[in-house]
Parts: sequence; structure tokens; C-alpha cells
Amino acid sequence: MSDGRIILIVDDSLISRLFMKKAVEASYPDWKIIEAGNAQEALASVGDNPISIALLDLNMPGGINGLALAKTLQDSQDNIQIALVTANVQLSIQEKADSLGVAFVAKPVTEDKITAFLEQCLA
Repeated sequence: MSDGRIILIVDDSLISRLFMKKAVEASYPDWKIIEAGNAQEALASVGDNPISIALLDLNMPGGINGLALAKTLQDSQDNIQIALVTANVQLSIQEKADSLGVAFVAKPVTEDKITAFLEQCLA
């Protein structure tokens, strides 16, 4: 399925990024993946690329968290679909994600959780 999609994966944990990347590649090997360790890296890496889907950690170094990055991406990317992938499962965080129209994926990350979100994006 080569449909030219670009997915952004942002997490300060290299292990988490690698796991999410592996999960995406298992189902969608033709998608382009952009990785970043924090929001600033993500914004610099995205440039003019049309991002279809973003998987964002909540807590990252650099002063911009995943929710703030989600809002910035929504303002600059048409029809982007975003999941907040975090171990912080507080109801208040889930409600903030919901208010932005951002899906919530609780860590620990599994291939099934990532694949389920990607399938929702394509539905």
C-alpha cells in the first residue's frame, strides 16, 4: 500500500521511537517516517512535508509537550490525525487530548495499539 503517507513519530525515548517505527513498518512498509526526540526537532524536521499522521509523546524535554505540539501541527497541517502516546493516563490529560481531537494511546506501546490507531486513521 504505497499511498505517499508521511508519519511523524516524536518521543524523547529512542526505544519508544524505534518500537513505534517498527509497528508502523510492519503494516505500512511504504510510508515515510520522520522521527524526532522532542517538539523542536519535530517542527524542524517536518518543514514543508505534508504529515498525515503523528504519534506524539506527552512529556518531552525542551519546554513544548505533546499536546502543545499537537495543536501546532493541527494549525499547520491539513487533515493530520494525531495520537498522544503516553504513560500519563490521568483523566485530565485524556480530556485535554479529546478536546483537541487527539487520540489517546496508553504506554506501554504495543504493535496492536499502534496498528489499531493507524487503521482508524485509514477508515
